[in-house]
This record gives sequence, structure tokens and C-alpha cells, in this order.
Amino acid sequence: MPLSHVLATKIGAKLTEVRKNGTCRWLRPDGKTQVTVEYYNDNGAMVPVRVHTVLISTQHDETVTNDEIARDLKEHVIKPIIPRSTSTTRPSSTSTHQAGS
Repeated sequence: MPLSHVLATKIGAKLTEVRKNGTCRWLRPDGKTQVTVEYYNDNGAMVPVRVHTVLISTQHDETVTNDEIARDLKEHVIKPIIPRSTSTTRPSSTSTHQAGS
């Protein structure tokens, strides 16, 4: 199974866990995840180099801010799943977008 699929599946499960256990009370069901991994070709074997992008889309309370969403998802969902050794060495940034009502 490709690493990107494994990580996206684990992040999705963690998203459900932190919603159900109350860690992120602002979360609502129906989260989606996508992980992009950079690979290099080692004589035909694709070897993961780093996690390039983590995308999480989820329903949430109206009262939560984009900063809270970014902070909580990084701390409680991404960091427990993405190994530090495979994450990018560039400064991380999180982009959030709240759809209009």
C-alpha cells in the first residue's frame, strides 16, 4: 500500500477519534484527508523521501476560528500520525478556508 494512502487513512481515523473523544469539540462528521509524499526512484523501487502536503477538510462549528482549526489539527491529528523523520524540513504552513454560509 502506498505510504500516502496509509497516512491519509490513519489521519482520517485520528480525525474521527478526536471528534468522538471530545479533544476537538468543534469537529463534525464527514472529514476528508489527502497526503502527498515525495518519492525517489532507487533502481525501480519508489522510496519515500518526505511528506510534502497534508490536506484535511472537515465540517466544524461556526464558532471556531481558522487559527484554532489549524492549531488543533496539527497538534492532535497530524503530529501523532506523521513521523517527524518523513515530514518536510521546510517551515510548515497551514492554509484554512471557511466556506460562506
